[in-house]
Amino acid sequence: MTIKYFKLRTMDFVWSIAVVLIFLVIWEVSVLTGKVNSFFFSSPSLIFKDIVRMQQNGDIMRHFGITVKQAGYGLFFGGLLGTIAAIMLGMNEKLSNILFPIMVGLNGLPKLALGPLLIIWFGIGIQSKIFMSALMVFFPFFFNVHAGYHNVDISLINTIKMMGGNRFQILSKVIWPSCMPWLIVSLRTGVGMAIVGAIIGEYIGSSRGLGWMIMDAGGTYNTTRVLSCIFLLTAFMAAIDYLIKFFEKKTLRWRPSIN
Repeated sequence: MTIKYFKLRTMDFVWSIAVVLIFLVIWEVSVLTGKVNSFFFSSPSLIFKDIVRMQQNGDIMRHFGITVKQAGYGLFFGGLLGTIAAIMLGMNEKLSNILFPIMVGLNGLPKLALGPLLIIWFGIGIQSKIFMSALMVFFPFFFNVHAGYHNVDISLINTIKMMGGNRFQILSKVIWPSCMPWLIVSLRTGVGMAIVGAIIGEYIGSSRGLGWMIMDAGGTYNTTRVLSCIFLLTAFMAAIDYLIKFFEKKTLRWRPSIN
């Protein structure tokens, strides 16, 4: 069964790569034959050369690194606070009835509109980007973990109580394991949201980072540079998602994988 599953997953991966390669070949041929204007859409070969050039002059490490750093801090703080808030509201029904509608309303706010306020509060330094990133991450974690908490088997909680278990034991032995699949879903969503938050922060006010590179390239009509940054982000996100899937498979063997 394991060998069969491995073969199926390998074939899925091969097909994914094949689809990407076919798309890139069609794109490149369309540009070379004049069907597509390279000024507006660039080409895979131009993008590859631009990525190599950025690697050689250190732009990738300098700008990509700062964006990932900001997103990493945002993911950590936003995920941690979102998880804690969800569990606190889950364990207190009265508090949940009061605050949950407020959370729903806050989630509906356009995060981009808060950008000018963040600049006023934190300036154009790394703090405003981390806050925006954490804000983007907070709500996916909060709502997913909150839903996971309310899907906990009540009979398991009652069993722990009958055996003399305290609140910490209920949290660590029942609630936390039951919420883990929801946390994994939050993590897979949150990584992308953290990157988006960091880039939005860089759009609003920054002199470095991928968001700044994209904005600067767009201002000079450098389509190749814009797409190079997008390709780098896509590759990074695919790699992170693979690592999260691997972590999920190792830690949640008792549950089916969430795809």
